Amino acid sequence: MTKIATLSYQHAYNYGAVFQVSALQHVITQLGGECDIIDYRCPAIDEQYDLKPIRIDSSFFSTIRSNLVLIPFINQKKRHFHHWMESYKKTEPIKSWEQLKSLNERYDIFVVGSDQVWNLKCQGYDNAFFLDFVDSNHKKVAYAASFGTYDVNGADKRIFREHIGKFDSVSVRESRGIELVKDFSGKDSVTCMDPVLLVGREYWKSKADYSEMPQSDYIFVYQLGHDKMLPEFVNSMKKETRLKVIYVTGHIGNLIYYSLFDKNESAVSPERFLALLSKANYVITNSFHASVLSILFKKQFYVISKGGAEAAYNSRIFNLLNDYNLKDRIKETYDGITPIDDERFSKIAEIHKKLAESSLSFLRSSLNL
Repeated sequence: MTKIATLSYQHAYNYGAVFQVSALQHVITQLGGECDIIDYRCPAIDEQYDLKPIRIDSSFFSTIRSNLVLIPFINQKKRHFHHWMESYKKTEPIKSWEQLKSLNERYDIFVVGSDQVWNLKCQGYDNAFFLDFVDSNHKKVAYAASFGTYDVNGADKRIFREHIGKFDSVSVRESRGIELVKDFSGKDSVTCMDPVLLVGREYWKSKADYSEMPQSDYIFVYQLGHDKMLPEFVNSMKKETRLKVIYVTGHIGNLIYYSLFDKNESAVSPERFLALLSKANYVITNSFHASVLSILFKKQFYVISKGGAEAAYNSRIFNLLNDYNLKDRIKETYDGITPIDDERFSKIAEIHKKLAESSLSFLRSSLNL
């Protein structure tokens, strides 16, 4: 059996990150591969979930105050993610390039993806995500890799030109990525769907924790970043629907908004996150993966983005909604409830089936399965 190792953001305390890691492993296993996740501890990713460093300057007292808030939040979130992260079939924790290099003795094919693995600022300019540790006699594959942007600046182009041409097969998550890969390497590539989409609704239902669910209808809100537009939109919908709001944020600075909503679930486990989203009457978000799950679970959802469709949260969300003919889900301000009807959900299912078939075809071909 072909031994395959995948590399992504498996140790990030972020819902979308851990969902796509689990999903890609599941798909490869279902196709017949023996798949392990490389438990690589990327310094730039780990630092995002550490306390802020204290310096003797004007930020001294504000940093201490922030850390006093962060300590219980971070500890609780890490504790709730533990079960999910331990469910992976993975390598030992790996912290050095030498440890990565030794994996050549254990695996036949290496896969990087999905998520923003080629967003250099996100992963701290870490060449491991270009599989630079893989020997030339091993196959290197990129699955639905995302640059996380429409454009790459001049200094970063050199890095991509050095590495992308060394891959045997490349697929990207956004259509703009095809142009970038061609520019950097001269190689042709294809778009593939995020693995969270690829595994389908039943997989996520099997992972969800439906114990102790809310007894009344509710709006589920997942906010990344720090933007007051989203809470304003939520409050407008809350007034119209008179539904309770369950709120999850990935940004500790959004603590100021907690009092506006009925229940803060920001440190909830991935299993609980899935359950809350899947049973919501409405989903409001600025997150790519919350949008993905909303499509799978046939939710009435809205993506809040300053600047409208063309300036969506980033290229990832715009491409996703464009692929499914759902650009009208992007909102700048509240203009009332605009539901997706059954006929439209049927068309979305047809689109999904075609996209999934091409993505599976890429994996089978690239992984010799």
